[in-house]
Amino acid sequence: MISLPIRNLAATLRPWAEFGARRNRPFAAIAGSQAVLAAFATDALFVPFLLVLGASPAFVTVVGLLPVLGSAAQGLMPAALRRTDGNLRGITLTLTALTETRGIWFAAVAAGVALHALPDGAAIALIALIVLVANSGALVAEATLYSWLAIVLPDAERRAVTPRMMALTAGASAVILLPAGLLLEAAGPVVASWLYAAFFAAAFLASLPLVRTVARLPRPGRVTIPSAAAAPEPTPALRSLLRASTWNAAGVGLTPYLGVYAVAVLGMSPGFAVVLSGVWATASLLTSAVLGAVLAQVSSAWLLRAAYALRGIGMLLCLAAFPGNVAAGAVLLVGVAVGAAGYSASVLAQTERLFRLTAGPALVGAQAAMTTRNAAAFTVGGLLLSGATVAGEGIGFPAWAAMFVAAALPRFAAARSTKAPATWRTAPSSAAPVPGPVTVAA
Repeated sequence: MISLPIRNLAATLRPWAEFGARRNRPFAAIAGSQAVLAAFATDALFVPFLLVLGASPAFVTVVGLLPVLGSAAQGLMPAALRRTDGNLRGITLTLTALTETRGIWFAAVAAGVALHALPDGAAIALIALIVLVANSGALVAEATLYSWLAIVLPDAERRAVTPRMMALTAGASAVILLPAGLLLEAAGPVVASWLYAAFFAAAFLASLPLVRTVARLPRPGRVTIPSAAAAPEPTPALRSLLRASTWNAAGVGLTPYLGVYAVAVLGMSPGFAVVLSGVWATASLLTSAVLGAVLAQVSSAWLLRAAYALRGIGMLLCLAAFPGNVAAGAVLLVGVAVGAAGYSASVLAQTERLFRLTAGPALVGAQAAMTTRNAAAFTVGGLLLSGATVAGEGIGFPAWAAMFVAAALPRFAAARSTKAPATWRTAPSSAAPVPGPVTVAA
């Protein structure tokens, strides 16, 4: 007789075996490319690189805020679709080609620094510009890509595919990022400069199959978005989701960079900051591997409530990583792991919740509304965080402790405002056609 733990493990792995079927290879390829980008073309790498260049913690915090601020451009998507006769495919391909290839620009800056051909100040300015333009656009490109998939896939298949794509991205980035951080930790300054350039270049190479695969996806047709006046009012459940996600976005804006904290307050090396990102990605891997397999059968509202609370707990755990504590580094790693589990769960659950509450062109409008609201809340939180980071340079740990608490409270508010059904189980999905004015292009 097979033991219960083995049966449970087999039940968890079975959906992943199904995801490996031939028909899902394009989605797996997209997730694999996005994993390399998540590891080498986001704040996981450019934040420690900026610290190596001598950027101040306050400035690094501001640069880290830029992608989400720029992602408010998602609010323009309904108008863009109306202007382009619903050409969601063309918009997505253009954004993907222009922004997901940003690794080449990061690599050029890093190579210029390694060759001593680019002053550190100029490199810092260029990195900030790349982040503002390319990383912001990439967030919009990813959102439109998932809208595309929600339109072309039946709901039952979409529930199986998109969570596992996100889980695979998180998992593969963990496998990539942790050894990269250890390499940077062990390398000398000269070698580390070239390692940054190599990692950024790897992100560019990974973006090429991403662009090619997206171009070969089934066409979503013409996605017609009704005017704001003609759009239906959001349901109470959707309003609850928007309210909770706004609280969470405020908490994200208030969240200080733990890598910056480790370097500036605890005296750790920039390589340790990359190791923190690797631990974050590893915890996301474990969380995503489980949730990606079971999310279709779980209430997304209940999962979202738990995920928000877990993110708040992760922030409060960081209070124990104070200077003078010989275990501060280990405590910080634990706080990062808990927060990463909450983050991974919240991303999967929030996206899934939005997909379950909307369909067709309504999804694009709901995404735009959520992104705009979140960007506004994130901006307010980020501005407060920037001011606190500047003040914290003279105060030290007490200022950072206040930031940890301030980042936790909105997450608990988000959990409280998330309305959930009586059961953790979700109703089976329907494979009915997606409603809405979507016409198939010739």
